[in-house]
Amino acid sequence: MGDDLWFQSSLRANELKKQLSEGQGDLRVVRYNLQNVYRELLVTDLEYALDKKLEQELWNNIFKNHISSLQAKVRDKMNPKRSELQSMLTLTLDSATGFFLQLLHELCSAFDLELPFCVKATRFGVTKKLRKRFQKVVIPQISSCLYICQYCLVHLGDLARYRNDNDQAHMYYNHAVTLIPTNGQPYNQLAIVSASKSDQLSMAFYYIRSIAVKHPFPAALTNLQSTFSKLVDRDEMKIFKMRDVELIHYFIKFHAVIYMAGGETDLKIASTIKTKLEENFRDHLSQDSLTAGSWFRSWPSTSSLSLASNSSMRTECWPARGRGRIDRTGPLHRHGRRRAVLEVDP
Repeated sequence: MGDDLWFQSSLRANELKKQLSEGQGDLRVVRYNLQNVYRELLVTDLEYALDKKLEQELWNNIFKNHISSLQAKVRDKMNPKRSELQSMLTLTLDSATGFFLQLLHELCSAFDLELPFCVKATRFGVTKKLRKRFQKVVIPQISSCLYICQYCLVHLGDLARYRNDNDQAHMYYNHAVTLIPTNGQPYNQLAIVSASKSDQLSMAFYYIRSIAVKHPFPAALTNLQSTFSKLVDRDEMKIFKMRDVELIHYFIKFHAVIYMAGGETDLKIASTIKTKLEENFRDHLSQDSLTAGSWFRSWPSTSSLSLASNSSMRTECWPARGRGRIDRTGPLHRHGRRRAVLEVDP
């Protein structure tokens, strides 16, 4: 994008942001116009837009702040307009979902990306306007292309979660993980979904993965510590046979005590839990009664857990869930860039 065009778009964005913050005019129209400015900047000059963190401004200024405000008002049972606000929230979530789906498809078309979850607009015959528009596109690095696609998928998952559609949220977050397995944010979001299902094992597991990858998600460490601190109490260890769900609870608690240990007392508690877990594991395995299957085999070792808060931990501790290859025959390659094609492991 030329400097003049970028300057004009930036001025327009700043003007609209000011109107939004001061509540000037019809805020729905202001948000709509501002989101289109952000979208145009992201598609036409992605590297420049990411340098300016416009993707964060887009999510926070247009969607997150507005959605959070509506959610707070809907939760107020004394609000006489609660029903109307709920309808507005639903409409806002649907509109935001449509926006990010459209943005994702435009990005795939503009940057010639072939991703298993994204159908390019050109396949539907929408080519004339797109070709004219994409002539202005400054081709970005492949890593930037994948990052912005993952960004769309994560927020599509967030929007599904706000609609209480955890299955769809899980699907979007899993696609995001597959795209860039070394980024921690999608794992953190998967942990949030697991928490909403009261699945302690998956919740703790995903929080650990979120901080044990090459690019950890900072909030995941706080979330993990909060989760573990609730488990590290001084209640008596069960001396009788544990049920499956209790075994999982104490399995996670063992890791929590080790992780949060502050002295000899904590280590003694951990040792007691370890002994009882070993006894109960043998009983359950001999009877083939672990309904969770081989869940414990995929759990990181205690030593791995102790290292999980260290961002330098090698990502090879867990296998990647997808792999990428470079297609050297596509249009991007002919323009001096390589095209990213994602292959998902079956």
